[in-house]
Amino acid sequence: MPSQVRQQALTAMLPVRSGEAAALDAWLVVEAPAITRRLAHVTSLHFGRFVLLPGAEPLVALETSFDGELEAHLDELWAAAGASLEPLLERCTGWTGPGDPGAFGRYVRAHLREASAFFAAHPGLTVGRVQADARLRRELGRYLDRQRALLEPLASREIVQRAQAALRGMEPEARLELVPVERAVTGEPKSVLRILLEHVLSLVGTVLLAVIYDLSDLLRRLWTDAEPSTPSPELVARAGREEAGRLVNALTHVAELKPGSFRRGALRLALRITDELARAASFSGRLGGIESIHFARWVLLPDGRLVFFSNYDGSWESYLGEFIERASRGLTMIWSNTVGFPTTFAWVLGGARDEAGFKRWTRARQLPTPLWYSAYPELSVAEVRRNAEIREILARDIDEAGARRVLEVVRD
Repeated sequence: MPSQVRQQALTAMLPVRSGEAAALDAWLVVEAPAITRRLAHVTSLHFGRFVLLPGAEPLVALETSFDGELEAHLDELWAAAGASLEPLLERCTGWTGPGDPGAFGRYVRAHLREASAFFAAHPGLTVGRVQADARLRRELGRYLDRQRALLEPLASREIVQRAQAALRGMEPEARLELVPVERAVTGEPKSVLRILLEHVLSLVGTVLLAVIYDLSDLLRRLWTDAEPSTPSPELVARAGREEAGRLVNALTHVAELKPGSFRRGALRLALRITDELARAASFSGRLGGIESIHFARWVLLPDGRLVFFSNYDGSWESYLGEFIERASRGLTMIWSNTVGFPTTFAWVLGGARDEAGFKRWTRARQLPTPLWYSAYPELSVAEVRRNAEIREILARDIDEAGARRVLEVVRD
């Protein structure tokens, strides 16, 4: 049985040379199609993006979700797209190019930022495995369609056994990889209650202090009559164009941490709990009950900005709607520590439950993502996991329950 493959998050924040930010952003827009075609040759890459983070000291974020070890992944990135990335790197401080795999690897590693919380919906499934599972399901569907008249009178087990034999016969040529996989999710996941109980003292103390700080924030808003966050129409239009027609999308979001040691400590606790919940959620593929997220991470920068990267299924509206419906308290626990977030009480109440305010706040802090890559842009999280389930059943001796499950999934 193939061994486990670890999935990791690469986040590098590359400093942009003074005066080069606008040119770099424009370059990303123009070159994105050519570079994403080259990224398809990076066999370890699930999702990736380059995006400009504006500011007094602008950064360009290189973010990937990948299989295996960092060194091999960086070598693959350079081999596939290094020459195309030289113009980008030349606009970054400290790059001494022209580069090679070693120089690129050293430069990226020097600017790595660790994710404070990271979620992967289908751990243990490599890029190649996900793609092979999709081929397997397609071929299974075609076989069942072609042989419908012959198979209809048969019992479920015999139908699937015949399909299994046919698929094994075409396996080498079709690269179906009809084998079981040792997934990276073993044992029993921690329950939400257990995770919260492990942090109960910190949680109680933070909630009690948050009551004071949240009241202070509310009074300050009332006193200053602060205007709600207003998204830029130009950026909203640009984000809409990027999202148009996609089954899978990317969100890049940057929020500014409120001042003070309490807010920084509360955010770190929130992210630590979220990271533990995310690891447990990998068993089901649902983060906070949401099944549309492939990969997500939060990264806290030294300057107090909190960056959120997400790769998700469906539209922006439906994605944010799921957040509000299923995970509002978790989101509020994190983002109530940032500037402009909707009014919150006791750290976890209110906040993201204000649907209009939360969506407006999110759009106002969303960044365009001009260069974004997905290795399987037509597959939802649910499809990736169901395809893997079919392969696992077909890789072994078929029983009646397994046969019924295969046919149920294929017909879904």
